[in-house]
Amino acid sequence: VPGHKVEMYELQLDPGAEEQSEAHPAGTFEQVVVTAGKLAVILATERYELEARDAVLFRADVPHIYRALGSKPFRGLSLILYGS
Repeated sequence: VPGHKVEMYELQLDPGAEEQSEAHPAGTFEQVVVTAGKLAVILATERYELEARDAVLFRADVPHIYRALGSKPFRGLSLILYGS
């Protein structure tokens, strides 16, 4: 992506597990794609609930939480776009 540094991660959480992420630098966006299971992405004033084949793009320059929902493990991909 022109003008951005990009990182990609594979994400995995057991059912009910939660991971908290500190705010990334100003201007950072993150896209999460769910490949299996269910996930809640929780921001200060927003909450997204995703299932397999769902995706969300959000400003990641605020603290955010990933929480695995349901009885199966969550698996997905995170693409982080750091602004220039």
